[in-house]
Amino acid sequence: MSFEEIVVYAAYLFLIPLILFTIYWIWKKEYLSAVMRNIAGFSVGLLDQTLMIIFRWQPTYYLIVVLFDYVLYGTWFLLMPSWKKINPKKWMPIWIIFSGIFNTILENIVRIYSYGGLNYPAGWTLIHTVIFYLCMHTIGTLIASSNVLLKKYKVFKRIRLNSN
Repeated sequence: MSFEEIVVYAAYLFLIPLILFTIYWIWKKEYLSAVMRNIAGFSVGLLDQTLMIIFRWQPTYYLIVVLFDYVLYGTWFLLMPSWKKINPKKWMPIWIIFSGIFNTILENIVRIYSYGGLNYPAGWTLIHTVIFYLCMHTIGTLIASSNVLLKKYKVFKRIRLNSN
């Protein structure tokens, strides 16, 4: 099976949980959470592709790889717990660390990009991968959780009070 076929099948396969988890958040009447988690998945997937181009892992954007990254990151952020009932100050860093380590392990087991000849640049180590995923999941978690965090910590109310 070619790299392109693997990526296409994986992207379409992961569309199923992405759709199901999106429906779950909508069913819970957390529409904004569903939207923000999908936006986070797409944004981080696009950032992932942009960094792969900047660091010369691939020459250009590939639509199927953007879709592949979106469905993987999007599904992951849809799996993230809701911060409405639990303390995000305590659990969000744990979620980010778990996400970074889990995704590093998964990437090193699956090595899907190696099948397509998209190998790591010279000098890239496992620590680079961990740091990369910690950064990506920090950005994505903050985007995915922004609607809850802003409301929970009354950011807009503070801004209004300080502007008076």
